Amino acid sequence: DPKRGARLPPLPGGNTRKGGTKELCCEAKSCKRFDCQSPGAEVIEENQGDTEAECCVQKCKHYKCSDPDKFVHLADHDKKTLPDEDHMTGQDIVGYSDADCCRAVWCEDYNCEDEGSKWEKKTAEELIGLQGNSKETCCTPVYCESFNCTMPTQWKKLVDTPLKKHQGATNDECCVRLFCKDFSSKEPPSQWKRDDTALYGSTEAECYIPIACVDSNFTCPGASSRQGSTDGCCCPATSDEKCE
Repeated sequence: DPKRGARLPPLPGGNTRKGGTKELCCEAKSCKRFDCQSPGAEVIEENQGDTEAECCVQKCKHYKCSDPDKFVHLADHDKKTLPDEDHMTGQDIVGYSDADCCRAVWCEDYNCEDEGSKWEKKTAEELIGLQGNSKETCCTPVYCESFNCTMPTQWKKLVDTPLKKHQGATNDECCVRLFCKDFSSKEPPSQWKRDDTALYGSTEAECYIPIACVDSNFTCPGASSRQGSTDGCCCPATSDEKCE
């Protein structure tokens, strides 16, 4: 067989070899120097032959799964995560295809809860036969448009734009903080003073401290129930001043 052997050279002195078998007249062709052309193929050095089929084997360790979102490469896992039948020793899994080298992953096994409040699990009908391993494939996005900020005087709803649709279901995801330092009261300054310890809010009650007339030493009738620091605010019956 010319593919598996080559005629032996003449004996020393040019004498002709005698025989009628391949063992006597031929030497085996070794695959050791064969140049494999198939993708992901390695030479089987101990084999004899002169063809891809005889000298080469494709190994999964050289194969890249067609879609990393739908397949997991078998060589990336150990026997703790995959059945024994999915493994050979080390990375010596033979093959060069998704069927040989990869394991399909399914969205029904994906936990959308791990992604927080921005994603929720698809319906049972949507998950039937759905292959994937990412939140984009396996989960449904939750958008802020259906969320109302709690404590609306301390949070303001984010506004969607044509370029960005905000995603989430919490104040931190869907709203922005309102800070007292950015709020200025329109009430008379003689009745309110800024509370330097207040952090969040957009009202006098949250960001300011009322000034009581009694704290300003007013003793006229009704002053104990009034708010302010001027005659006009605290003693309007006896003053021509406006409360401002």
